[in-house]
Amino acid sequence: MGLKRTLQVPKDADFIQQQQSKLMSTMIDTGKELLRISPKNAHQLEFSQNNGRTWHLRGGRPKFEFEDLMVGNGELLAQTTDGLYYSKNNGLSWHIRRR
Repeated sequence: MGLKRTLQVPKDADFIQQQQSKLMSTMIDTGKELLRISPKNAHQLEFSQNNGRTWHLRGGRPKFEFEDLMVGNGELLAQTTDGLYYSKNNGLSWHIRRR
C-alpha cells in the first residue's frame, strides 16, 4: 500500500499573475512598432514593425534586467532590476529615473 501525495498549488490572483509573467514577456505598442522584453534574455529589448511576425534586437545590452515596460508622455518607462529608467529614443538608450 503506497502513500498518495497531492500537491497544493495556491490559486490566488498574485500567484497566477507571477506565473503568467514568467511565460510571456511584456509587450507594448508605441504606435509605430511593437516593443517587448526579449523572452530569451531579459537584458534585451526587441522590436517589430510588422505586427510581431519578425523581431529584431533594440539597443545595447544594459547591466540590468527589464521587468516591465510602459509608454507615457512621449517616453518609454522601464521597471528594471536596478530601478525605474526612461528612454526618449524608443529604447536605444536608458537613463535612471529612480532607484
